[in-house]
Amino acid sequence: MNKSDASEHDHIEDDEVNSKYIPPKNIPISELWNKDQDDQSLTKYKQQLIGGAINVIIEPSIESKLILKRLVLVPEDHHELIFDLKGNLEKIKDQVVGLKEGAIYRIKLEFYVQRDIVSGLKLVQSAYKGPIRTDKSTYMMGSRAPKAELQEYISEKEVAPSGMMARGKYHMKSSIVDDDKNVYAKWEWTLEISKEWK
Repeated sequence: MNKSDASEHDHIEDDEVNSKYIPPKNIPISELWNKDQDDQSLTKYKQQLIGGAINVIIEPSIESKLILKRLVLVPEDHHELIFDLKGNLEKIKDQVVGLKEGAIYRIKLEFYVQRDIVSGLKLVQSAYKGPIRTDKSTYMMGSRAPKAELQEYISEKEVAPSGMMARGKYHMKSSIVDDDKNVYAKWEWTLEISKEWK
């Protein structure tokens, strides 16, 4: 939920999400690696681009390419508001996060990528006040290659809604998806907009 400039490159609204864009076919990293082995310059380029990504497995017991760790709201004038995305996401359903109206904040997502490239990763968030959806935002996180290191996405600045009509509790639905329509996680939570920080 925000009132930020719609021209920001990583945050798009519904009509842009529903455009006629067709993502490219997903090619496994092993296939990319083994293609055109006789082309030395291309092999060198792939080594720089992919590096040791083909062998990266962070948690062998997890088949998913994406391992989520935390989603953090980072206000400019308040402590971080943290969601633990490890394990059962049902525990988040009862979590109420308070934002001061008009607060400036960023969204930070921390995660690992293993096994293969994730193409066109997106964070999608919908806000409901009662039965009415008041906002839907999609944050484009791009394509990510496997790495042993923790990766993160940080959004552009967002501005929380303000004014008497904006205050109150919103039922939030969040999900992490990619261009291939894989859903890596879905969770629900409550956002409360108030006059002051609680």
